[in-house]
Amino acid sequence: MTIKENGSHTESETNQGVKVVYIFYSNDGVSAKLIQEVRTGPVLATFETGRYVVDGEDIVCISSQIGCAMACIFCKTTEPYGYFPGRLQRILRSLTADEMVQEVDNALDRVPPKDPTRIVFSFMGMGESFANKKAVSEAIVALGNKFPTGRATVCTIGHDLRAIRELADAVTQGRYPVPVKLHVSLHGSNDETRRSVVPFAKPIEDTIAAAEYYSVTTGYDVKLNYVLVKDVNSSDQDAISLGELLKDHQNLTLKISDLNPPTSPGFVDKASADRFENIVHNFGVKTCRFTSCGTDIQAGCGELVKGSKI
Repeated sequence: MTIKENGSHTESETNQGVKVVYIFYSNDGVSAKLIQEVRTGPVLATFETGRYVVDGEDIVCISSQIGCAMACIFCKTTEPYGYFPGRLQRILRSLTADEMVQEVDNALDRVPPKDPTRIVFSFMGMGESFANKKAVSEAIVALGNKFPTGRATVCTIGHDLRAIRELADAVTQGRYPVPVKLHVSLHGSNDETRRSVVPFAKPIEDTIAAAEYYSVTTGYDVKLNYVLVKDVNSSDQDAISLGELLKDHQNLTLKISDLNPPTSPGFVDKASADRFENIVHNFGVKTCRFTSCGTDIQAGCGELVKGSKI
């Protein structure tokens, strides 16, 4: 692991926009995490940005907010309940479109892309994308104009289902210069389980209907993110319920992920994860597996955090 400090900043410099404070480099040789800083009133707030290379694509994992109010149990951004004990963190503020563009520029400047024609702007960092939907939309347009061969991915817990449909309509109306894919956080096979993981989630059948609308309207498959948490949402019955729920939705793919870090008490071993996927897949549901990059520098999914100082 390598740590790089970008140097000290004067107050006048930090007022100019988003600055890189530290860069952490993963031992995997391709992943990095940037600690970026922006002034918020009298406070210098820091947020984190991920840089990865996956399947030949250069990915910038963009934070759209400093902190997050969604309180998902597996996410360090809010540290809500038991897996990551500590102070409850909430949102400090949303980032502007200009700040998100600076965030991406900084990430690509400090960690240059291996293939500049295959850049993915992934709104999967800190924050709920649709809680800052206007700025996120403006950032997609600005980034798409700068990198017309790239694409965007927007992730949401689905707390604003109307916004999913509005985004689908905007995509089909050609408002964005690049393709815009959608990921929806599911994390449960029924409403009770899902809300125990994602407290602010809307009803699961309504969420799936909105995801289906996005897929049918835009022509893009939608991924339903599902982080396995032991003794919470990873049982055989959960898998059977998911299979029944998703078997008629061929435009949706269940993306099964590990809990980070692997030392977490809720981590599900590979054999159990394989069994879970096989049960769901046997219902004819499309599935895929995802393992986070950069977990040795706490840059995996659910591991980004915020900070602040006067």
